[in-house]
Amino acid sequence: MELVRLAFFGTLLMILGFCHCYDKSVEVNGLVECYKCSLDNIESVEVLSGHQILISCKVDDEQFETRGIGEVKDGKFKVAISNEIVDNNGQVREECFAQIEEHFIVHNMS
Repeated sequence: MELVRLAFFGTLLMILGFCHCYDKSVEVNGLVECYKCSLDNIESVEVLSGHQILISCKVDDEQFETRGIGEVKDGKFKVAISNEIVDNNGQVREECFAQIEEHFIVHNMS
């Protein structure tokens, strides 16, 4: 469990991709890496695999709404969310964040 805590204090990197599909959904794809783990010679894939990723979007000045949930597998994740947050040009309408479980903010997508 201590390794998981170390992961939360490390720098987590990810690459996000949006796929505007025919089924009216958007897919967020990413990579998660634990900076602190690499300093301690620990495989971040082992520490982070199985954790949930939440995509949360700001709905007003103080509230966020979870738009999708996925799981980290081998340091990667995919989360399908409704295309409501994307306009006709493929731009994100809302300020959204990917979070690893326990509400640790990974990356601002806006």
